[in-house]
Amino acid sequence: MYESIKRMNEIFENKITDIKIEIINKEYEAAKFILHGETCYFRKVKKTPKKAGYFVAMYKIENKNTPINYNDQIDKLILYVLDGTNEGYFVFDKNTLLNNGILSFENKRGKMAFRVYPNWVNDLNSTAEKAKTWQMEHFFEIKK
Repeated sequence: MYESIKRMNEIFENKITDIKIEIINKEYEAAKFILHGETCYFRKVKKTPKKAGYFVAMYKIENKNTPINYNDQIDKLILYVLDGTNEGYFVFDKNTLLNNGILSFENKRGKMAFRVYPNWVNDLNSTAEKAKTWQMEHFFEIKK
């Protein structure tokens, strides 16, 4: 099991069950698990050298790569961020993901990847700042 999932299980007081490691998106330590009776998709985000924030891929394969759909079995998306001494996680419910164009549904395309911006990421362009604004409502910093 990935260290990132072990860390999240510590944070959630050993309430994570039915962990299934995913083969696709494995570079993001992708998994699905149950937390408080809800199906959660999990990813560890990646820092990229040229753009602010952290990148994550989240897709399924149906003949080709396809964004996760609102009707798929997902209640929450949990993204873990570890960058030196900075640590935290995002918890997005499926309605938030749909409303912000991440999940596909009917005529909405959805996204197969996107960036997240924790509170320690600043000096962003206007598009990134807009994303950070809605994302911060779902971010929890872990103080060491």
